[in-house]
Amino acid sequence: MVEIDISINQELYTNFDTVQGEATVTNDAELTLDRIEIKLECVARSLIRVQRGKTTLTYTEKHKLVYQKLVVFPPENVLSVASPGVQFTLPPGRHRYQFLFKLPANNEDELIYHRSFVFRQNKHILCALPPSCKRKTISGMSSASAQVEHFVKVVAKKKGIMSFNTRKHKYFTFLPIDKHVGHLNLVFEAEHTFVGKMPLRADEEKKSRDVPLDSTKPSRLSRIFGSSDTHSGPVISPGLAKNVPINFQVRFYEVPGVQVNAPASFRLFVTTPLHPSTFQLSNGETSGLGELYLSELEIQLEALTVVTAQGYRRSGVRNIRLCKFQGLHKIDLARAVPSHEGHLFEVELPRDVYKTTMVMEGVVPDFSVCNIKRSYALRTDAIFKATKDETGSFFGLKARHKILLRHPVLVLSGITPEADIQAPIYVPVSAPDGPFEPAPPYADLQA
Repeated sequence: MVEIDISINQELYTNFDTVQGEATVTNDAELTLDRIEIKLECVARSLIRVQRGKTTLTYTEKHKLVYQKLVVFPPENVLSVASPGVQFTLPPGRHRYQFLFKLPANNEDELIYHRSFVFRQNKHILCALPPSCKRKTISGMSSASAQVEHFVKVVAKKKGIMSFNTRKHKYFTFLPIDKHVGHLNLVFEAEHTFVGKMPLRADEEKKSRDVPLDSTKPSRLSRIFGSSDTHSGPVISPGLAKNVPINFQVRFYEVPGVQVNAPASFRLFVTTPLHPSTFQLSNGETSGLGELYLSELEIQLEALTVVTAQGYRRSGVRNIRLCKFQGLHKIDLARAVPSHEGHLFEVELPRDVYKTTMVMEGVVPDFSVCNIKRSYALRTDAIFKATKDETGSFFGLKARHKILLRHPVLVLSGITPEADIQAPIYVPVSAPDGPFEPAPPYADLQA
C-alpha cells in the first residue's frame, strides 16, 4: 500500500510566487518504481456535448498552460548513470521530498488531448496565466463546461502494462497580477434630450417665431401611444419651449474595471452644455427649470464566456446585479459646476444612490486561453423624469427618458505588480477565430 501526502506553504498564489512544500510517500513494503515525480501544472479543460439524433457525442479539449517537473526518486546522481529501462526499489517507510516551483507570468501552452482527432494543434495563443476557475463558475448547462485548475501533483510511476501509477493532487487558488493595459477609455457616456422642458425667454421667443416650424403632423398612432423623446440634437417644439440636452456619464479612475470585494471604482455624472445661469433667477437662486429626477438606476456586470472543443463553440452571458435604486433623486442643473472637459457643466450623483461593494460570487478576472475566454461588460440602465410628477407614455407603462450605457470593463484581482516585476501581458479578449461547425441553438453555454 502506498500513501501520498502533499503540503504547500500557502493556499493563494499569484505570478512569480514560489510554490514550496513537501511530499510524503509512505509505503509498508518494498516498492519497485520507475521514478517519483513532483509536477506543477495549470490545466484548462473544456467539454461540449452535441446531440446527434438520439445520440449524445462528447468533445473535450485539455491544455496544459504550465508544466514544471522535478524527479525526486531516484536521486539525480543515481538516475544519471542508470541504464535505460532499469527500475528502482523504494524501501518501506515514510519518505519526505522537498520541492520548489516558481509561477510564471504567462502561459507555456501545450495541447494535451483531443477526443477522436487533433485540431489546430500548433496554433496556441500567448496569454497571461489565467485565474483558477471552478467548473460551476464558468458553465451553467450540462451541454458545455469549462474549468481552469492549478495544482501540485505527485506521481509514483511504475512500468508494465498491468501496472498503475499512484498519484495525488494538491489544488490551490491562483489570482494573476493585474495586467498593464496601456491607454484605455475611462469615460463612457450616452446623450439624451429633454424636449420642450424650458419655456423660452422673451428674446428667444421672438427668434423662434421667425423660424418656420416643422409642418409634419404626427400620426394617429403616435398621438395615442407616444413616441421616443430622445433626439440627436436640440429640436424646437411647437409649444415655444427650449430643449435641455444632457450626457449621462460613467467615469473610472485609472483603469476601466471593477474589483471583487471592493467599493465601486467609478463615478456617475450628468453633464450639459448649458450654463447653470440658464436655470437661475436674476438673484442667482435656482428657478427650478433645471430640475431632473432620477427614478430608477440599475447597474449590472455582464459576464461573457466562450468555450471551444474540437471545433465546436458555445457561448453564454450571465448577468450579475451590482446596484438597484428606485425612488426620486433630484438633480438641479442650476447647481452644475464646470466639467474637466471645459465646455460642459456637471452634477455628480451621490454615492448613496449607487452605493455598492463588488461582491460578485464566482467572478474571476477576465482571461483568454486557447479553449476558454471570459470577458465582461458593465451595463447601466437609468430612468429620469423631467418633473417629479411625470408619467410614462403608453398609459404610463413606458418610461419617457430611459438611458442605457453598455461598455467593456476589466475585472481586476487587486494584486498590483511591484516596481521591479513586469506585469503579465495584456491580450484583449474576443471570440476565437473559426472555422467552427455551427452549434445547435439549444446548447449555448451559460456563464
